[in-house]
Amino acid sequence: MHRTLTFAFAGSLFASAFLLFLVQPIVAKLILPTLGSTPNVWNTCMVFFQAVLLAGYGYAHASIRFLPNRAQRIVHVVVLSAGVISLPITLGAVNPPEEPLGWMLLTLAGMVGLPFFALSATAPLFQAWFAQTDHPLRKNPYPLYAASNVGSILSLLSYPLVVDWVWDVETQSMSWSIGYAVFIAITAALVALTFKYTTPVERTHENKSLTATDRAQWVALAFVPSSLVLGSTTFISIDVGSIPLFWVIPLALYLLTFVIAFSTRPIPLDKVSIWAVPLIVASAITTFNIGLLPMVWMIILHMVALFVVALVLHTRLVRLAPNAAGLTEFYLWMSFGGVLGGVFNAIVAPTLLDGHYEYPIALAAAILFIPAPRKEQLHPALGAVGALAIVGSLVLDELPIGDAFVDPLFVVALFPTVMYLFRDQKLSRYGFSALVLASGVLLSSALHPFVIHQERSFFGTSAVQAHEYDGVLIHELRHGSTIHGLQEQRDGEPTPRSYFHREGPLGRVMDALHERTTTSNIAVIGLGAGTMAAYSRDEDVIDFYEIDHVVVEIARDPALFQYLSRARGEVNVFMGDGRLELEQRAAAQYDLLVTDAFSSDAIPTFLLTREAIEIYLTNLRPGGSLCFNVSNRHLDLVPILGRIARELNLHAAAYDFKAADTDSELEMSLGPASSTWVVLTQSLDEIHALEGEWQLTDGADAPLWTDAHHNALSAVR
Repeated sequence: MHRTLTFAFAGSLFASAFLLFLVQPIVAKLILPTLGSTPNVWNTCMVFFQAVLLAGYGYAHASIRFLPNRAQRIVHVVVLSAGVISLPITLGAVNPPEEPLGWMLLTLAGMVGLPFFALSATAPLFQAWFAQTDHPLRKNPYPLYAASNVGSILSLLSYPLVVDWVWDVETQSMSWSIGYAVFIAITAALVALTFKYTTPVERTHENKSLTATDRAQWVALAFVPSSLVLGSTTFISIDVGSIPLFWVIPLALYLLTFVIAFSTRPIPLDKVSIWAVPLIVASAITTFNIGLLPMVWMIILHMVALFVVALVLHTRLVRLAPNAAGLTEFYLWMSFGGVLGGVFNAIVAPTLLDGHYEYPIALAAAILFIPAPRKEQLHPALGAVGALAIVGSLVLDELPIGDAFVDPLFVVALFPTVMYLFRDQKLSRYGFSALVLASGVLLSSALHPFVIHQERSFFGTSAVQAHEYDGVLIHELRHGSTIHGLQEQRDGEPTPRSYFHREGPLGRVMDALHERTTTSNIAVIGLGAGTMAAYSRDEDVIDFYEIDHVVVEIARDPALFQYLSRARGEVNVFMGDGRLELEQRAAAQYDLLVTDAFSSDAIPTFLLTREAIEIYLTNLRPGGSLCFNVSNRHLDLVPILGRIARELNLHAAAYDFKAADTDSELEMSLGPASSTWVVLTQSLDEIHALEGEWQLTDGADAPLWTDAHHNALSAVR
């Protein structure tokens, strides 16, 4: 019987956790297209799920504290059954406001609030019910939480690797709803199996041994890893793209630390903790200096740092856990700390901070909770190794072959150096915490002294930098790590620069359009600095579609950029997602539609699906063209558009333009930037009219991206 109980509880906890964490990427993917694929969509989803998890833990704590054992079981089956009201999960009509945070939280509540609340209470309730049985292990039910987290991890990893590849999001939603109904039956069976147990949990030490300090430590030790997982997710998503894989990897590592921390075999905490601070310092220094390491190694560094730090803090958290009598209260306070971490990243930081500083702040806070290593663990030779590595990086910096090695070597040198200095941890703890803050927050300002305007919204951070080269003042608009437009500040008609240069691919497209028509109507998805307005003629009309109100305010400010204010023709700016706005209009009015929407260096994938192209086509006049800026360091999107063109009987041509080498900073800034553009037309004549090195592509070997299936992993270089 005891073995049956073990498998029944472990299996039920596994199933509930699998459903609980599978629904999170499903819901996020449903909402993502309506909000421009910004990474903050996932962060906001996480805050919502953490808050509902807290509510579920509160319900579980109240149920165990105030209801008889049998009533607890009956009530929970009823609560689970009530969740069916929200199924299947659908989004419905959408119309998000300029600041969509509140709208998104209410939408999530309507979509999945009830079933998620019911599932979230399962882990503490089932563990408490296990403690009410006569099982020999009933006094320590915490290892069951490890089984729960194994289900969570497998659920998260299965989503990008299996679920999102095989099924479209509607099928995912329906399948999850069926799984939820099956879990209600599983719970009913478990209730029937354990209904006879009425043994109350021993409460002899519940109130006497727990203090306000205990509860504060639970909250703090849960807060920091929760903030770190969201901060690292934003860091790796902002340039590559907000895709399920980059949502689930940090979260899976985060949950894995719970599995290890709650296991019956404790880890040697002191041996792990000595690596935490060097990893934190290295992560902080590379956070705002992205070029220090190749992107793959940057991601690995930050994921390893997240895993080690979360493991250390969660292990400390578990060692402070009370006996079974205080189990539900422990989970309640732990969940509260997790919610605070999410709220800090998704709500407080975007509101109070004008840059993505919440990640280094959490890294700095983590150091304050790292246990001190024993001095005998840190050999004095570490200091010499670190010093030699730093000297080596300086020497390599002076050699022609050193460019590829100096920065990585410097980062590697941090590890033995910091570990050696960490010997006197009591003193070093605060010093290293300050170093992390300086590296991640203060140093970022020192490295970017040319910022004259910076503002943050739900969609990210936009900054305007001013540079002067050979007496010419240039303003650059940056979103994340990527330039989204620049302009020299001098009298005269503004000239398109950077990706939009007349000598680049887009300039060739505009030359062909101007030769074909004396007046033209142009649509542009993505405003940036408004550079496309420089191509307007007296009778032309250019309609911009922009989702971020901060970008609109910057582009309209003549003190920053004058492309809009000095445009010769009519220029209109429509707020909202470009694809959704064009779908509502669906009028054949444009001669050219340009897609230039980015979140830092990431292109929203839902703008590049077959259904999206079909919407764009309905807005084109006969003979009109589609033009896409697909410049990206990590994804090759040319074959994707070629395959869609082939599917829709269109012709596609790509121009991978490389900027000329120059030692002049002025020429480099004002000349055409390296970029990749794709043109889709209904006639080959329109492609043949383009000057430059355009290459036809049909994407024969590329997958067909649709709204149902557009996994960005299929386009990784």
